[in-house]
Parts: sequence; structure tokens; C-alpha cells
Amino acid sequence: MTIRASIDAVLGYLVCGFLLLAACEAAFEGTWLIERDWHLGAQVVFGTIALCGGWSISRIGLALLERKLVCGCLQTPECILLADPSRGIRGWRRILFRGYYRPLPDETRERILEAAERHGFTWPAGTADTNPKRERGSQVAPSLALRVSVRNFAGGRGADRSSGTALFRDALANVEQEPAIMRRVDRSRQLSDICRGLCVGFMVASAILFAGIIWHGLYSRWSQADLRKLGYCLLCLWESLLMLHRYLKFRRQYAVEVLTGYAAM
Repeated sequence: MTIRASIDAVLGYLVCGFLLLAACEAAFEGTWLIERDWHLGAQVVFGTIALCGGWSISRIGLALLERKLVCGCLQTPECILLADPSRGIRGWRRILFRGYYRPLPDETRERILEAAERHGFTWPAGTADTNPKRERGSQVAPSLALRVSVRNFAGGRGADRSSGTALFRDALANVEQEPAIMRRVDRSRQLSDICRGLCVGFMVASAILFAGIIWHGLYSRWSQADLRKLGYCLLCLWESLLMLHRYLKFRRQYAVEVLTGYAAM
């Protein structure tokens, strides 16, 4: 990770952490942020609390959004990008995340697979056709790239998923040797990490605000303050959805940068 990426990560942690502190203050009618004299000691204490809270949110986002949602429910972009559109995932996921499920053009996919051949990439067992046949009239030369069942990458089969993941890891290992390409890759990766953290941060903030409404309702009647909290809660949920779409956009862009950079090497 570069110095710039580290600074961006710390800033992302601080934003998420102060978002949670502000949500706690609004939910439970505190004054520890608004009416505080921000001397050096207070800055250090609250900055540390925000940094730790933001880092925790980042870990939660990694577990929930990256490992469960992207790697589990939706499927990773590196598999989708190489998939045949006619064999891609159908249903509500494609409707809700249409841009995420958009594969690369055929020419780009072919260049990536040819790059894999040039770099000596070995496909996992069970993913290559040992007796490939070129269709009559095809303009694409037969090669190792054409022996791979790329059309099935987004079909959900275990072997196909391992093919996409293995190819992506090989591509990333190669592009890491090219500083110009890695600058673009790191930028997309850092933006996806920040949006992922903000998505979870806004979700947690909305839960805190809703808890504040319930807490206040146990001791007093509904008031204008509760209505304001409800508005903040709905706003946080809306922002969380926006950040989710931005996270998926940059997560896909990260995979695109790696694979296209690999093809250009």
C-alpha cells in the first residue's frame, strides 16, 4: 500500500468514526461534540475514538459486503467480466445491479485470455477443453484462450469461479510490477474500500438513531426531536444504499483496471 493510499484509508476511518459519534450525539441528545472546546487533548481523544470506530466499521464491511455479498451472493466482478452475457446470472440481482453484471466486450476478453497464455498462466484442473474445435467462419485464431470455458464463468459453478479467481490473481501479480498501472488500480481499490466503509457506517448510524427514538419513547411521548431523528435515520439509510452502489461500481472498476492492464502488458 502506498503512502497516499494509507492516508486515504485513515481519512476514511476518521469520517466513519465521526459519523458514528455524531449519530450517537443526535440519538441520545448529547453535547459532547457540538458544545465542546476542541483543545488538543479533546482532538486526540475523539480522533482516536473515531479512528478505532472507523477501523472496526471497515472490518465489518470487509466481512459483510466483500466476503458475503460480493464473493457470495453477487459473485466477484473478475468472474462476471469474463462471462458470456448469454450465460450470466438472471433475476433480481441483475435488475438491481445492472451495471455490476455488465461483462467486458468480446475483444477485450479475448485479449485478456491471450495475455494469460503469453504469461504462462496455468488454468485450474477441469476448466480447459482438451479437444477444442474452431467453429466454421470464426475470425478468432485457436489458442489456449479459446480452450477455456469462459462462457460459463458467471454460471455459478465452483470450477468456473476458481478459474476467474485464479486468472485475476495471476493478473494482479503481474500488474503489481508496473507502477503506472498500479496507480490506477490502487485508486479504484481505495475508493471501493472507502465507499464500503461508508455504506456500513451509514447503516450503523441509522440503527443508532432508531435506537435513540426507541430509548426516548420509553420515557416520554413522541416529540419533534424524535421526528428529526427519524428523518436523519431515513437519510442515513438512503446514503447507505447510494454508497453500496458506489462501492460495487468501484469494486468492478478495480477488477477492470487489473484485467485490462494485464492484457496491455
